[in-house]
Amino acid sequence: MKKFYFRSSLLTLLLSGFAFGQGTETFESQTALSNSYETGSFNGETSGIVWNYTKARNEGTYPITNKGILFQASGNTLETTISNGIGKLTFDVRKAFTGGSNNRKIEILVDNVVVFTSPTFGTTSTDTTIHNYEVEINKTGVVTVTFRNAGPQLTLDNISWTAAGVATEKPVVSPRTITGTYGVLLSDGAVTATNNPTSWAQTGTLPLGITFDNGVFSGTPEQPGTFIAQLTATNQYGTSDLANVTFEIAKANQTVNYTFEDLTQNQGTTFTELPNQTDQGQNIVYTSADNSIVSANGNTLSFDGIGSTTITATAVGDNNFNDYTTTFNVKSNDPNVITYNGEGTFVKINNLEEVTNGYYVFSYENKAMNNTLNSGKFGVQNITTENNRIINPSLSIVWKIDNVNNGLAISNEEIGSYINYTTSTNFSLIKEPSTDNSKWSASFSNEGFLLRNVNSTDRGIIYRTTDVFGAYAITNLGGNEYKTLQLYKLLPSNSTTWDGTAWSNGTPDLTKEVILHATPTESFSAKKLTVERDMIIPAGITITVENEVVNQNDVTFRFSHGAYLIQKNNSAVNVGPAMFDRSSTPIYRLENLMWSSPVINQNIFEISPNTLTNRFARFLESTNDWTENVTAADNFKAGELISFRAPNNYNNYGEGDAQVFESSFRGQLFNGEVTIPVTKTSKGNNAVGNPYASPLSLDALIAANTSVGVNSVYVWTHSKPIVNGAYQGSNWAIYNGIGWNDPAMTSPNIDIAQGFIVKVANAGNLVLNNAMRTSANGPVYYKGQKDRYWLSLSADQTKLNTSLIGYGMGSTNKFDQNFDAQPFDNKAEGLYSVLNNDLFVIQGRGDFNNEDSFDLTFNVKKAGTYQINLEQFEGVFENQNIYLVDKKLDKVFNLNELKSYSFDTEAGEINDRFSINYQNKTLSTNDLSKKGLVVYAQNKQITISSKESIKSIKLVDISGRQLQNIQNINTKNYVINLNVNPQVVVVVVENTNGTIESRKVILK
Repeated sequence: MKKFYFRSSLLTLLLSGFAFGQGTETFESQTALSNSYETGSFNGETSGIVWNYTKARNEGTYPITNKGILFQASGNTLETTISNGIGKLTFDVRKAFTGGSNNRKIEILVDNVVVFTSPTFGTTSTDTTIHNYEVEINKTGVVTVTFRNAGPQLTLDNISWTAAGVATEKPVVSPRTITGTYGVLLSDGAVTATNNPTSWAQTGTLPLGITFDNGVFSGTPEQPGTFIAQLTATNQYGTSDLANVTFEIAKANQTVNYTFEDLTQNQGTTFTELPNQTDQGQNIVYTSADNSIVSANGNTLSFDGIGSTTITATAVGDNNFNDYTTTFNVKSNDPNVITYNGEGTFVKINNLEEVTNGYYVFSYENKAMNNTLNSGKFGVQNITTENNRIINPSLSIVWKIDNVNNGLAISNEEIGSYINYTTSTNFSLIKEPSTDNSKWSASFSNEGFLLRNVNSTDRGIIYRTTDVFGAYAITNLGGNEYKTLQLYKLLPSNSTTWDGTAWSNGTPDLTKEVILHATPTESFSAKKLTVERDMIIPAGITITVENEVVNQNDVTFRFSHGAYLIQKNNSAVNVGPAMFDRSSTPIYRLENLMWSSPVINQNIFEISPNTLTNRFARFLESTNDWTENVTAADNFKAGELISFRAPNNYNNYGEGDAQVFESSFRGQLFNGEVTIPVTKTSKGNNAVGNPYASPLSLDALIAANTSVGVNSVYVWTHSKPIVNGAYQGSNWAIYNGIGWNDPAMTSPNIDIAQGFIVKVANAGNLVLNNAMRTSANGPVYYKGQKDRYWLSLSADQTKLNTSLIGYGMGSTNKFDQNFDAQPFDNKAEGLYSVLNNDLFVIQGRGDFNNEDSFDLTFNVKKAGTYQINLEQFEGVFENQNIYLVDKKLDKVFNLNELKSYSFDTEAGEINDRFSINYQNKTLSTNDLSKKGLVVYAQNKQITISSKESIKSIKLVDISGRQLQNIQNINTKNYVINLNVNPQVVVVVVENTNGTIESRKVILK
């Protein structure tokens, strides 16, 4: 009840004090508040006071002392203006209604500044506790006082206030601690003082962004940390003692304007939409709990494996912000697993090879088998088909086939059960296919599919025209009552099938899965390739697949010579075998082939059964030679070169026609990265093979393997026959950054199953990967128009070798790792350019300058007539003549006009007869005198021929040490035999006329 006795006894005193600012409000006299929440006003019981309220009602069944005011929600207010100041404010509150717990709260505002916030109250749903609060305000003049609800419903009553005190002494300032957060507006910054201060003073340190005015701190903190300010208040009686006000400003939490949600994607995909930074500009770092499943690189997630893991997003804080962290779950699904959720297209199949793991509808005509089992039989559901397709069948008629041990397991995912045969014509449903009664085999005839029980082979899943599917005897088939099944198979959501005439779902590309039921007639691309019928891919067709190739039923999937398959995803795992036919150019019995395998576990000897087993060999870098160490059990390794001789029943050269060698590789396709250790203990020549079912780009291989420094690539050709046990010239085609040494080679790609040799500068790992795979039609260098030309040496219309000279392209006139290539065999017959006394079959000589010149060396096994030929030229040499200088004859020949220069020579390596220049200058007298001396070396024998009579000959090594000094020769021709190690020797000839000439020769 109201305390009328208190009010009555003090009535005279209160009335007399109202002029000094005292007052009360007990709500007894007001009639404005009703049972409904409203906004309004009423005259208070204290003279001159008007109360304004928002969304409030009477106390209802939640009184404090008779009448009161009940607020509906947070933000509702009761407000009045007191014209002559206020001292101490007191009031009662309690919880109204039963919702929530410990969450009621009220605030007091003076002139729109919060000066008091109550503790939360209402600890139980039926809490009736009355809470009394006192608030020391002490403010003179006109004051607006606001009661503001800061939570759910509460009742307010028994408001009273005293007049602003009349000061009789100096103020006393109350110390306090003010808390806040960086970047958030300060909510309560008022400081209290007694005895009506008339002014304030502040010293000490404030957080940036905070100001002080007349007893109130306000603003937004721009600096976290602890700060201490000192305050004094002054009135007519003096200034208060210093009071400390401590600020505890917390760092702000970082925020991200992005919703981190769990992600599910297929293996082999990426997600790139994660934010890079928090809203405050701090970088976000993503880490995975299991990188083998999903890995993070920057803000990109790569779904690498299969399974689930957690991603943590972290942003390190700074002076103003706390660390940020959150986690979310990711799942990487197997892309090969097709699931059905009620949406999809089922297409009718007509081949046993198409019955693989997947989802099916079993039907007879328009009757599909559902999952309702009644008296041991499955019921039917009518279906509609169009163009042999069923669209979005219900889960109740979709059956899943899984190939398990010893048969097919058939289940329905809606009910989570497998079909099991019991007895007679009855089925049951079980949770696991534990016995052969729950396994089935499939067969197909023109009548349809028969699913036969593995244990009771006389029983099958058969439709009966009484509209049931039962385990009927197979002997019942053939009449009008019992029928085999039609099967409709779920297609991948984005797939297209080739039936030999048209694509079922549009032309394929790298976003669609492709199913082949017939041989394709043109090249195509696919996200995944599934082969379900026998076929032979003809030459000229290239199939490009982003992910895996699946031949689950082991059908014939054969590629003719010249047909290719490119895969892009290094992680894709192929299923089932493929077959690749390979044909050589025509060869004779003693010729060698150098092949590699595009499939896994291809036996080496099976490639050429009629080749003698001791004629299979591997190349060793340590000896720079071949070793016959292949055994009958050996299979090709990925990227391995194997050399083998032609079949032993082939014709010898001159005893019949050369024959094309044909063979086939069969097995699972190699795919992805292949790492091949390479060494340099000798010359750095390492055997490598193309491991892929498509050509391999040599440019990409060289560019990707800078750590081992690929200098040149050697490929064995069959352009020179073997006669009497010896090849008629070099069969090595050589490639580097300048191009091929042989202009007949127009593409920088290594064909399928082709082995080759790489010369490396450093030991390490040579890496091959899918990025190096390319189509058959690689770029043709003739169209590149590089500044280069090819010279060849021939005899009797037989080309012995070809050398390439190139300019520009980053080369210099010194040795360049990427542009200068030596012959694989220095002893081979041929024509070579010379650099630093070394022989080169490809030489880059820097930017073209018509002042350039260089020497040529040739090596021939017998004396006779030979030709130096300008095979081809391009770039600057279409308008620039190439001059061959024959020093022996003192003549210069324009090869652009002559094309071929014929000359006679002795056998051996001749290194001082020919040179190349680009200006047809008249030779000086001194030059002519030099051309009168010819020196060449062969088999440690030096032959000297001079136009003048020779007086003496000195032999000096490159260190200056004299090897021989021969005097009183007096003849124009002289032969010296030396028993020394291979080296460079300077031959100094003094003629009887007093002229002295010198030549360098290489002794081998």
